[in-house]
Amino acid sequence: MEATTLGFRYCSDAVADPGGNVAPLPAQLRGQPGSRAPHVRATFSGRPISTLDLYGRDFVALVGSAGTWQHAGEGLPVQTYRIGAHLHSDTDLDAAHGITPDGIVLVRPDGFVAWRSPGPVTDAAESLARTLRTILAR
Repeated sequence: MEATTLGFRYCSDAVADPGGNVAPLPAQLRGQPGSRAPHVRATFSGRPISTLDLYGRDFVALVGSAGTWQHAGEGLPVQTYRIGAHLHSDTDLDAAHGITPDGIVLVRPDGFVAWRSPGPVTDAAESLARTLRTILAR
């Protein structure tokens, strides 16, 4: 995996619970809220892409390979991609984004990680909806 960093993470109301070090070393970046989403080479619909190609228009939910969160974004302004079903890579995409196969990472249109849940929660749909309301101040 290649890492490029601007050297910071930031805290704001548009990032849910950033916590931790706001100036991590590049090797420590794994999709922490407030950091840029990582670039990972992958294939989508048989085409080579960077995971960064997924961002720019909408919020994007990258769902861990187990698919626990697969339907959590239904009815929300979120594009959902499941690792291993929609996205394939020689790199462990779950680990690159700091989640388990049962986790999710929510990326803002500008490519910054807004929130992540490393693993499953009791009510995935409500958790994601509540997070979006918080981030969007609604």
